[in-house]
Amino acid sequence: MKSTAMAILNTRKVRDYRTVQDMLKTNAKGVWGNNISYLHVSVPKLQDNPISNPLQFVKKAHKSIKRKRNSVATILIEKLLRMEHKLKGSEEVAKNIHRTVRNSSLLISNMVGPIEQMAWANHPIKDFFFTLCGLPQSLIVTIMSYMGMLRVTIRTEEGFIDDQKLVWNLNKAFETILHEAQIM
Repeated sequence: MKSTAMAILNTRKVRDYRTVQDMLKTNAKGVWGNNISYLHVSVPKLQDNPISNPLQFVKKAHKSIKRKRNSVATILIEKLLRMEHKLKGSEEVAKNIHRTVRNSSLLISNMVGPIEQMAWANHPIKDFFFTLCGLPQSLIVTIMSYMGMLRVTIRTEEGFIDDQKLVWNLNKAFETILHEAQIM
């Protein structure tokens, strides 16, 4: 069975990020919100493509996603979603994205989060994570940064994955990638 991952992207340029104080000014240059697009990424079968060097696999996947992220298709999808939003409204855009998401096996989302500490009613927020809900995937991975620290959230369908095996395999994969990166 062929597996496809759908990566949801924020296409807003990093240089457009401003502090909250800058965005609250009446003549602010930065804009609120994100520009959303998505791309499909083939997931290789382990038995068809044995990974002898996990770092090489990560670099190859990163290069492929970066190439696709900067393609005309990603920009076109973003513009079509904006146009659909203006013509038909946010509910129709949501239905369109849901139909597209339904045809993928895995969903990956990344987000550059705040670099400054946030507060709620003057109480500092130490950590926060996000995940996408209401989607038909059995596995969803969301990645974000908050105050320069990486946060990874994995949401699975109940009973779909043995959580102890998943944690063990993730730790082993991170250790292997770290080891490979240190000897390169």
